[in-house]
Amino acid sequence: MKLADQVIVITGANSGLGFALADVLVKRRGNVVMSDRPGSHPEQEHLIGATTIPADVTDESQVQALADATVSRFGKIDLWINNAGIWMPYTAFEDVPVERARRIMDVNYFGVWHGSQAAYRQMLKQGGGAILNILSIRVQEPVAQTAAYSSSKFAAHALTQVLRSEAAAHNIKVLAAMPERIRTHLFDEQRPVDHDSFMDPTAVATRIADWLEQDAPTLDLVITHESVLG
Repeated sequence: MKLADQVIVITGANSGLGFALADVLVKRRGNVVMSDRPGSHPEQEHLIGATTIPADVTDESQVQALADATVSRFGKIDLWINNAGIWMPYTAFEDVPVERARRIMDVNYFGVWHGSQAAYRQMLKQGGGAILNILSIRVQEPVAQTAAYSSSKFAAHALTQVLRSEAAAHNIKVLAAMPERIRTHLFDEQRPVDHDSFMDPTAVATRIADWLEQDAPTLDLVITHESVLG
């Protein structure tokens, strides 16, 4: 798809990859709606020319209100990017608090569910569109001590695949990006020792934008250090 003049919603957009995506897509002349939790502090959204509509992705009614407000303002939703996500430090499975695991699932899986459902309903009405789920390299390369995080991303990946099989008949594309680790605030709770070597969020956002603008993009995009640098 050509991104110019497209109406694009991005969740988890106040910082990190979400903010980088907003910045890159605005520069490509997209009509970008940035969304994040009510009361959170965005990184200079007024400087990049985006619209902001707060919503907590774990609250179905707030996500539906986000979709409705976007349509009220712009008349449609061309691309919905489910980017909001949380992480927890590496923890042995037996030591993971179930409350923490539920919270991760609530954001990383049900956040994708709520966003996809709100977007999908609107795209059925308007006759097409695209949903992009930001997943993780962990759906292909799970590692020890990431049970809660990896499980949430696996669940979101399964949802992506199932919805993709339903959406094709309605001119709706369901896409997935699976990046390696990105240098963002996601890891602030306990930064890995090699955090400085993680991928730059703007480079990842640019890679995603280039992919979206291809004439026939693959449905899944794996983003590695090599692909960003190359």
